[in-house]
Amino acid sequence: MSGAARCFAVASGAILCENFFIDTVFIEQEIFKIVKAELEKLVELQLTDTNIRKLKKAVESADQRRAAIEQEFEQHASSIREIQTRRDRAQAERAELENKINENKTYLERADRNLKHAQNQKEY
Repeated sequence: MSGAARCFAVASGAILCENFFIDTVFIEQEIFKIVKAELEKLVELQLTDTNIRKLKKAVESADQRRAAIEQEFEQHASSIREIQTRRDRAQAERAELENKINENKTYLERADRNLKHAQNQKEY
């Protein structure tokens, strides 16, 4: 017998090779399953690749975003420091004014006592 198999097609679409019956429909279904599985893997790989690219972009832009956030933070911190400085000045000015009021009250009370004392002296 020679090394080449003798095959011939049958009307049902099957191929008959020496005493083996090969169903071409079965083979096509198996090939389809394999190709489908490979395509599903490819789609999953593409989605993973897309996610990796998005993450790389996020990592690359992280320094810029951090710098922008730090700059915004510094602006707010500067505003807060300015407001605190104005508050401290206002508190200091208030304390100074309250001291002057107290000094003037003391001066006025002394002046009233002196006036009453002078009037009492005139009565005598």
